[in-house]
Amino acid sequence: MKKDAWIWRTGKGWCQLKQFHFKRGEALCFHNVGLHKDQWYGSVHIAFGRNNINGEFWAIVSDEPTTLQTFYEYGLRFDIEEAFLDDQSNGWNIQKSEIRCVCALSRLWFILALATLYVTAQGTLVVETGKRRWVDTHWRTWQQLFPHRLGLGQNCSVKRMATDSSRQFHLQP
Repeated sequence: MKKDAWIWRTGKGWCQLKQFHFKRGEALCFHNVGLHKDQWYGSVHIAFGRNNINGEFWAIVSDEPTTLQTFYEYGLRFDIEEAFLDDQSNGWNIQKSEIRCVCALSRLWFILALATLYVTAQGTLVVETGKRRWVDTHWRTWQQLFPHRLGLGQNCSVKRMATDSSRQFHLQP
């Protein structure tokens, strides 16, 4: 969701997400809201706030109640999407192979799976030996996309995280 999206809250009416001003690391969760003034959609749940590292705005819509866990789960989705991107265009570029034979395509996927396993094992070794920053120029980007060390809160109210820079969002319990 973008910052200019309209949401409707019971007792509050319509407002845009850009009307909420967050410092880095602040987040809110709203439950049972409506979306889009022109074409009503709801009841949904949203989590939105600013990333603690780069200040980037995140807004996530869900059909399940949102918590900080929502940011973590959404970060995991990036991992899956990157794998698809590697298979399709960025890495292996399967579409350009133009293979029509099922057996040949099956063999190609097997070889690609082995190659992926190999590079994953190598990457794991690099991380385990503490040398990731030597080979990964996008280390900070990876940390921003995968907020895996989030504290989980039950109640969604804002609390500033000034002391722990490894957390990207924090909601006060």
